[in-house]
Parts: sequence; C-alpha cells; structure tokens
Amino acid sequence: MILSTAHQVGQKERDTTHMQGNAARRSLNALFSEMYKPATQKWLTRHLPNTEDSHGLHLTGENSEDSFPLTEFQEHECIPLAWSDMFNLEAGQAYDFAYARIWGGNLPGLTARMQALRQNLKAGGHLLLEFVSLSGFSAYPYNHALARSMELIDMLETPRPSAALLPERIQLELQQAGFDTLEIISTLPAFIPHTNNRVITLALEAFRETILHCRESTAEEINALLIELREFEKQGDTLISRPGMLQVFARQNDPKP
Repeated sequence: MILSTAHQVGQKERDTTHMQGNAARRSLNALFSEMYKPATQKWLTRHLPNTEDSHGLHLTGENSEDSFPLTEFQEHECIPLAWSDMFNLEAGQAYDFAYARIWGGNLPGLTARMQALRQNLKAGGHLLLEFVSLSGFSAYPYNHALARSMELIDMLETPRPSAALLPERIQLELQQAGFDTLEIISTLPAFIPHTNNRVITLALEAFRETILHCRESTAEEINALLIELREFEKQGDTLISRPGMLQVFARQNDPKP
C-alpha cells in the first residue's frame, strides 16, 4: 500500500511538472514573439509579397493561437495564411512562401523537413527561416542562477555548429533540400525591457522535464535556481540581453518533379 501510494504521488508530481512545462512553453513562445517582433517585422515586411493573391504557410510546433500572426507584419494587404506543424508536414496545397522560427539551432533533420516543405511550395516559392539560440541570454550584473540555467539549456541544444559555422551549415542543408539561399543576415543581441525579465524563469520551467529526463540536473537544483531567478528578475538594476537571430531568405531552386 505504501509503495502504491508513493507511486501515485510520484505520478501526480510528474503530471504537474508536465502541465507546468506546457504552460511555460506557451508563455515563453508569446514572450519570444514580443521580444523579436521589431526585427522580424522589419525583415518580413521587406521580403514578403504584398498582394492578396499570395498564400503563405506558417510552420510551427505550437498551436497557432500561441504563435504570432504574420499578417500583422504586412503594411497593406493581408495575405491568406495557413498553419502547419513543421514536424508533421504532409504534401498539400502549394503556397507562395513559408515561414518558420527554429529555436536552439535545431538542425538535425532540417534537410528532411525542408524537403517535405518543398512539396508544399510553388515553383520558385520563397522560404523565410529564423534561427534563435535559447541558451544565448546573458545578464548584468552577473547572476549564477541565470548562467547555470543557460548552461543546462545549452546542453539540450548540443550538438550544434558554432555561430561562425551555422550560416554555412544552413546553406548546405537548404541546398540539399532543393533551395537556393538568397540572403543570410544576423541581428544583434539587445537588452530586453525589464517587464520581460521572466523569460529565463519561463525557459527553465519549460525545459525542466527534459533536463531532468536527461539527468543533467536534479529537481532540488532547479527549484533553487528558480527561487534565485525570480528574485534576480525583480531587481531594479537587472539587465538581461537576448541573443541575436539568424534570418535566412531562400527560394525553391527548380520545379517539383
């Protein structure tokens, strides 16, 4: 009976952690979209077609309600936009362009996903990708809890190419998938508004379950980090810098077979 009760308590704790992680991921996604909106808006406005005859596809691993609407970036006409899970993409309607933001430099399997995406683009259709490293946040003054949280998240992102080699790797992956890379630019890191300081707490909560599963830390350490982070985020002199972003503009290089 004692073992059975302990198992039930343990399962309840795991279920609670899972639900909290999902809620944190939704909040984190919304906060990231807010933080990167100026850079994304400027870039998309320059590259997206400005005509109601165009149709776009937004690839996301989250529910569309948790993702920012691309149509708000258009200066004039709104482009009809469809949503699809980039990890379960199936051939369907042919679109004029597709957009996706990829967290953590998540390149494994990128070529296969882009090959599947190619089947959903018209000949000569455009691809717009943004790459952001989740472990690239820094703070002033230095804070152990933030540094350790970034270290734990970085372990989940490894292996990945160095920042210097990432553009070359992405270009190669896209070429293998049937795309010509037209532009790769890097945005600079920037300090975020104090109201967004909770981003690190949300990130650690979002990946808590995965970190524990990989045995990179313990529940006790993560709980202690979260307590310290919440205090640090409230301090008036805390400055947190978000990482820069890699923006890639590509085009399908030949008609689909």
